[in-house]
Amino acid sequence: MAEQQGDPPSELPANAAWFVNRERHRQTMSTLYEQELAAGRPTFLAVCGPDGAGRFSAIVKWFRDTPGRFPDGQIHVRLGGPQRDEIAAVGAKLGEVLSALGLPSKDQPATAEERRKALLNLSAGKRLLLVLENVTSTGQVDWFPLATPGATVAVTTTRLLAPGLIGRGYRPVEIDGLAMPHRLDLFRQLLGPKAAALAPEQLATVARSVGGLPLPLRVVGAQLAASRRVAKVLARIEEQGLAAVAAEGRDEVQASFDLTYSGLGELQVAYRRLGLHPGLELDLAAATALLGEDAEELLAELVDLALLTEQDGRYRLDELVWRDAAARALAEEGFRELGQVLGWIIEHYLHGAVTRDKVLSDRPRSGPLFTELAPARVSRAEALAWLSGHRDALRGTVRLAEQHGFDAAAWQLCEALWGLYHLHGHYDDWIETHQLGLAAARRLGVDAAIMRMAGQLGSAHFAVGELAAADECFAEQHEAAARYGDGSGQQSALEWRGKIAAKRGDAEEAAAWFEKSWRATETLVPEPARPRTYAILRLQRARLLRSTGRPAEAVELLLAAAAHFAGTAETDNQAKVAMELGLARRALGEPATAELRRATELFRADGSLRSLLAVLRELEPDSQEIVQLEISLGLRPAG
Repeated sequence: MAEQQGDPPSELPANAAWFVNRERHRQTMSTLYEQELAAGRPTFLAVCGPDGAGRFSAIVKWFRDTPGRFPDGQIHVRLGGPQRDEIAAVGAKLGEVLSALGLPSKDQPATAEERRKALLNLSAGKRLLLVLENVTSTGQVDWFPLATPGATVAVTTTRLLAPGLIGRGYRPVEIDGLAMPHRLDLFRQLLGPKAAALAPEQLATVARSVGGLPLPLRVVGAQLAASRRVAKVLARIEEQGLAAVAAEGRDEVQASFDLTYSGLGELQVAYRRLGLHPGLELDLAAATALLGEDAEELLAELVDLALLTEQDGRYRLDELVWRDAAARALAEEGFRELGQVLGWIIEHYLHGAVTRDKVLSDRPRSGPLFTELAPARVSRAEALAWLSGHRDALRGTVRLAEQHGFDAAAWQLCEALWGLYHLHGHYDDWIETHQLGLAAARRLGVDAAIMRMAGQLGSAHFAVGELAAADECFAEQHEAAARYGDGSGQQSALEWRGKIAAKRGDAEEAAAWFEKSWRATETLVPEPARPRTYAILRLQRARLLRSTGRPAEAVELLLAAAAHFAGTAETDNQAKVAMELGLARRALGEPATAELRRATELFRADGSLRSLLAVLRELEPDSQEIVQLEISLGLRPAG
């Protein structure tokens, strides 16, 4: 989802190329909408039916019929599950919604509950359509509230969840399979001129055997349209008849996939291997890692068969297609071949992330690949764009590596993702992946890996206020760093534990940890890294001194820190030092405006909106810009 302000979000696709019937269902949605609007309430629609019934397409067509109902835009969220941590999963999806409403990722609240409140604030007064696709538990919808009359949340789900959703105020719209006349209409659209060459009873045979769900009808119809052996395909359908498919729902879809797969011939290998990709979307480079040099031609053939879609050089699999392909790969690929293909795609994303992360910063790293691989020949902006654009696949690659025993790849990929997660604040991804990375490092028994994973995971826990978990991570980081003999790792763990104590309000304990960190810098940190480490520790100590009523001592430390950062490109640390210096001078009764204004300028230039808001509250508490920032950050309702 785009992170931008200005034009309303517009995320729903165009109407499906092949769409028939559903007038009754769309009329029902319109009637329910008008009833709720007249009552002064938002509308909550539960479009229920089996997978593949065209639930989402019906919602899109309903919106496209009368787009004026939602002048403030439409947002599309793909859910699913169950997840290992459902709260983390919905928190990530809430982050996508907030991004679509103009709130950048790095400025979003850390927890799912705070994001839920921010959604209420940002959507207040807006006639917005929020579509939640593939809701798999009734509790998921509670995280996506809208409160404005005329605003609508429309979800797609199965009938099993309908009672629970009704209890939460959702109005059901039930969608079944297409009746026979509409099935034939859809097939005629898909087959085009070929339909005229087929006897009506042949089309009816296909329609009866496949069932009434639009998805399998579309997949089989597209295969027939592309096939040069239509008669042979039809004969197989006639031979299997209704026994080829089950009566309802997912079984119908699976039978359709079985039929499709059996006709793929040499494309079966490509189809299976795409199921091993760690996400629904991939580019040609990732496909080449899976399929080899013929990837582009193979992808084009699968696009022609409606098993993939392509837009702007990126290919996307329907989720049901992806799951079917993955199941076939696990069942049909030999053990050695499966491990080889998984290794190819994991290596592709691991190398891509490592080489681009090296462009982002020169921070210390532990993974051997950071020594072996040269930085990618791209700009910082291009490196960050690649990491952001492949974020879902990179997260999926960590899972894939952990699940299939590629432990060294799992933790090194986590290390390479730290820059992206730290810059953009993807805390849900950060914690999930690094829990897996730390587990992999422990299995390997590699202290350098344990040190790095424990420290990076601890910083994520600290950022979201999970201080006990963070403290445990930094204790483990220190132990591993001591075993490994890494002085910077030991110093970093001590410093972070001081920050935890300060955040808890224990100034004495914080000072003790910072003193230990200072002594570690003197004796353990490599000499070239000491000046920067001292400057950061001076900033940490100054914050503590100011908070405990010792601003004069804080000023002395901050002037020394400012002198170091003045000769660097670290504008974020320059801004932090300037802000602290201004606040310390103010506590002494001295002029502070110059430092606070400098911090304001630096934070604004970096796009650090939360830090900018904090400075403005000190500098210009009545500023209208504060109000605008609070609205954009979801801290107060618009209007």
